[in-house]
Amino acid sequence: MQFENLDFYGRSNRCEKNTTFIEDIDLLYSSNCGEIKTFFLKVLNRLSNLIGRPEYFRHIAWKLNQNNEKRLTRYYTSILKGASLLVFPGGGIIECTSNHDYYHHIDLITKIADELQIPCCFNAVGRVVDYRHMFGWNTMRKALNRKCVKSITCRDGADWINQNLYYGKKIAAEIPCCAIFSSQAYQIQKNPTSNTIGIGVIRGNIFESYGISISQEKLLSLYEQIIRKLLKMGYSCCVFTNGYSKDIQFGQLLSKRLGLLENVEFCLYVDSGEKLVQTIASFKALITARLHSIIVAYSLDIPSIGISWTEKVTDFLKLVGSPQNAIQTDKLEDDIIITALEQAVAKGYPLTTRKILEDKVCDKMTKILSYIQKE
Repeated sequence: MQFENLDFYGRSNRCEKNTTFIEDIDLLYSSNCGEIKTFFLKVLNRLSNLIGRPEYFRHIAWKLNQNNEKRLTRYYTSILKGASLLVFPGGGIIECTSNHDYYHHIDLITKIADELQIPCCFNAVGRVVDYRHMFGWNTMRKALNRKCVKSITCRDGADWINQNLYYGKKIAAEIPCCAIFSSQAYQIQKNPTSNTIGIGVIRGNIFESYGISISQEKLLSLYEQIIRKLLKMGYSCCVFTNGYSKDIQFGQLLSKRLGLLENVEFCLYVDSGEKLVQTIASFKALITARLHSIIVAYSLDIPSIGISWTEKVTDFLKLVGSPQNAIQTDKLEDDIIITALEQAVAKGYPLTTRKILEDKVCDKMTKILSYIQKE
C-alpha cells in the first residue's frame, strides 16, 4: 500500500519549527492581483480584523484571487489522480472551518474527488458542536454531502452530524481518536527507567478565550510552582509543546521566568508526529493541557494529568477509565495536581478499557479500508 500526502495549501514543505504555520507563498499579493486589488484587500483585511471577523476577508480574498483556486485545482488533481482512497485526518477540520478557511479547500478537494470517483473518509474530526452559525457552513455542508464522502468518524456528536448534515442517514460514527495507536504506528516504546516529568504547556490566553478568568500570569505561576516542587521531590522536568506556535511562545516565557534551573529541559519545537511521540516516550508521567499529548501518553501507557480547559480533555480521560486524572479549573493548584500525578503513576490505566477502545478503532478502520477501489 502506498501513501501520498496532500497539503491543503499546496505547500512543498512546512515551517521547520511549527507544522501549523502557513508559509508565505505570495499568492494573495502577487502581481496577478494588480495594485488596486492588492490595496483593496489590505484595507479589507485591516477592517475585518478591527471588527473581529477576519473570516470575511479570507472569503473575499479567495473569491477575488482566482489564481489561488486554479493553482490548487492543478495541485489537488495531480495528487488525487490514480488514488484509491482519500482520507482527511481530522482534528478541528470541521469545528475550525471558518477560522482557517477550511471550507473552501475541503469543497474543492471533494469536488475533484467526486469527479475522479475516489471514495473519501473523514477520520477523527474532533469534538462536534453546533456548526450552523459558522461562516462557510453551507459550503462545508455541500462538500460533506458529495457522493464520494462515505464515512465520518468523531469523538462525539455523531448523532448531531447525521441529523443535521445527512438528514437521518447514518454516515457518522463515534470512535476514540486513532492516536491511541501512535506508539504502535511509530514503533516507539516508553522508557521504563525514566525519572522525568513532562510539562506540556499551552498558550497563555487559553482559559480567557473560553470565558474562564485565569490569566497568563496565573498560568505561568502555576507551571513554575509545579516544576519547582517536582524538582524538590527528586524528579527532572521537561517542558514541551505539541508544536503550536502560541504554545511555543508561552514556553519561551516560562523559560525566561525559570532561568537556568538544573534538571529542567525544554523541548518546545516539534516538527512531526513521530517527534512528539519520541518526546513523550521519554517521560515517566506528564502534566499537560493539550488533548493529543494525553492521547499519545495513553498509547505509550504513560500516566498523564490533564489540565481541563475544555470538556474534551475531561471526556477522553473518562473514556479511558481515568476521570480522576482531569483537573478542573476550580482545582488548579500545584499541590492538587502533583498529588493527582503521584496517584496516576501508582494506579495506571484499566487494561480492560484499553482493549475495548482499540477493538472499536480497528473495526472502524477496517470498514474505511474496505472503500479502497479494487483494481
